[in-house]
Amino acid sequence: MKRCKVKFCGMKSKEALAYAIVLGIDYMGFVVDYPGSPRSITLNEFLKTAAWLKENKKGKYKIVA
Repeated sequence: MKRCKVKFCGMKSKEALAYAIVLGIDYMGFVVDYPGSPRSITLNEFLKTAAWLKENKKGKYKIVA
């Protein structure tokens, strides 16, 4: 039986990212530079988050922005 892929979108906090990794999600989504969304982060925040994820990578997931 095939496994369903899971994506969390609108990630903002490191705590949420760490929990998503523990849960074993397949994709992490980010809303970048879209002021109309309360989940939006700046490009600079996204780059810092991506660097943090790369340094602390545990699990197998892809980043979607």
